[in-house]
Amino acid sequence: DDVDQFELVTLTMNREGEVTKAVVQGTLTKEEEKFIGIEARVNGDKYVFFNNVSTSIKLSKDAKVKYYDGSDMDEDEVKSSDKVDLWTNADGQVYLIVVNKR
Repeated sequence: DDVDQFELVTLTMNREGEVTKAVVQGTLTKEEEKFIGIEARVNGDKYVFFNNVSTSIKLSKDAKVKYYDGSDMDEDEVKSSDKVDLWTNADGQVYLIVVNKR
């Protein structure tokens, strides 16, 4: 209950297959933000920019771009007219961008 489709859930189960513990990871950091772009640095780090060019969040190495319905999307398909939701993992890095097409 109360788990969003883009959160990562770790379940601990007993031998009977019953869930004894559930840990949910991920936070919706930014919602419906205007997408500006993704910048790749020489060292391979990538940053997503939103609102203005001085506001950015570092992408995790295995970051994925997805449509709001959970289907895959190529990074270069994201347009500046799109709105994005930014989800952040425990290390403070974005691990998923949810694109709401405009």
